[in-house]
Amino acid sequence: MRQAGIADLFSGGLFTIFAPTNDAFQAALASLGQTVDMQDPGVITNVLLQHVVWGSAVYSGDLVCDTTVPMANDDDNTITCKDDAFFVGGPGNDVDAFPGIVTADIDACNGVIHIIDGVLLPE
Repeated sequence: MRQAGIADLFSGGLFTIFAPTNDAFQAALASLGQTVDMQDPGVITNVLLQHVVWGSAVYSGDLVCDTTVPMANDDDNTITCKDDAFFVGGPGNDVDAFPGIVTADIDACNGVIHIIDGVLLPE
């Protein structure tokens, strides 16, 4: 799979977005040394693309425990399950603290959105 760019998200097609809450994203930016006033576009782009499944709408019924999902930045996220809940983590997330899906299957005109309670971190 080719690495997508932010502009590609506006070119059409289907997408799945694992969207962090605003609080989770702000906390992650701080932990990555990024601020609202000073951000490295490469770091931010890589983190944002870690949240995008390029080319398909993946609904919660399509998720399978203990599998990987290829993301738009060419990294894989891991799907885990516990007590009938789904958790998703990037290669930079601690496996014991994967963000959980708090709201699933929000339909969008070009795919589906899942709200998560943390940020997916690339390698």
